[in-house]
Amino acid sequence: MPAYNAARFLRDAIDSVLAQTLADFECLIVDDGSTDETAAIAEEAARADPRVRVAARAHQGLVAALNEGCELAAAPYIARLDADDIAFPDRLERQVAFLDGHPQVALLGGGMRTVNEDGDRLGDYVPPLEHALIVPRMADYNCFHHSSVMFRKSAWRQLGGYRAAVIHAEDYDLWLRMSENYEVRGLTWLMGCYRVHSDQISANYSRQQAISASAARAAARLRRSGACDPLDSVEAGDQPEALLDRLARFP
Repeated sequence: MPAYNAARFLRDAIDSVLAQTLADFECLIVDDGSTDETAAIAEEAARADPRVRVAARAHQGLVAALNEGCELAAAPYIARLDADDIAFPDRLERQVAFLDGHPQVALLGGGMRTVNEDGDRLGDYVPPLEHALIVPRMADYNCFHHSSVMFRKSAWRQLGGYRAAVIHAEDYDLWLRMSENYEVRGLTWLMGCYRVHSDQISANYSRQQAISASAARAAARLRRSGACDPLDSVEAGDQPEALLDRLARFP
């Protein structure tokens, strides 16, 4: 769980993890240099429950925080949850059982309930369930809510993790690459609540997110055609805007 100035909803997110019916887990919170009460809330949770672990660091951005959290995770499965979202109590139990029984699956999503800032229900979304249905849809849009997924750490590592070149669509880019190398699936059950609010990334960085998503799709098309992935040459700290713009226009 990466957290940057996430105090507003962080307690609810942590509480939803601690209420899981599967008790054997580690709740790893990466505090990305927050300046609000995020660190205090996370540390308080860690003192109260040994399953909570906090990694504090200077602010480096979401992609770095995601990769650091995955690297620090001790378990073979990684379940993602944003600090403003909520996991339903049976989420981990359902996903672990499925991955245990389907060793060929590397990425597993599920349904999500969209709620507003006060937690009022806005609607439910269930992704396509089978690999053969997911792959063609992924060519057009991201089928997976980030806070719904569980994936194998080995697959994350083999693919080089999240890529900073496609900031704000780093999850979509990773799922595209996973779907090209492994089987990916979805579950019909709701995994939790996706919270819509004015401070979230999709509200404040919509243009960058759209460009990055288009670039991720273009890079996937190039890979499928046998070409090299141009995003492989973009390093963290580079200025990838021009490359992303070119890729976004790739037919």
